[in-house]
Amino acid sequence: ETLKYVINNKNILRNINDKSNFFQKEMNFFFEKNNLNLRIYRYASILRIVYTNNKIKNRLQRDFFENKNLKKIKAFKNFLLKKNIYYASNGIIFFSSATSLKNIEYIMKQMKIGSLKFFK
Repeated sequence: ETLKYVINNKNILRNINDKSNFFQKEMNFFFEKNNLNLRIYRYASILRIVYTNNKIKNRLQRDFFENKNLKKIKAFKNFLLKKNIYYASNGIIFFSSATSLKNIEYIMKQMKIGSLKFFK
């Protein structure tokens, strides 16, 4: 039933994809502007931080760069958790149709602070 509802109400998916696109563009602009070795990749509404600004072609490459930064990644995740932001262990970020722009801006603000603190 849920899938039928979402399919029949395409504005829900459009809304989630727009939020994800906004988040990706804003964060990647911030990472580039601050010369941080981070990048957010997105497929539709599925987001993931990759801990390098090198082009990643596969999971093996991604894991290689993440293994070099495990301590920093763990500290970053703990920082976010203390700010009431749960960052999943698989690194995937999802927004829902109920996620407000205010919530996304709060998440971006904390991620920017944390990325400067742990990856600069």
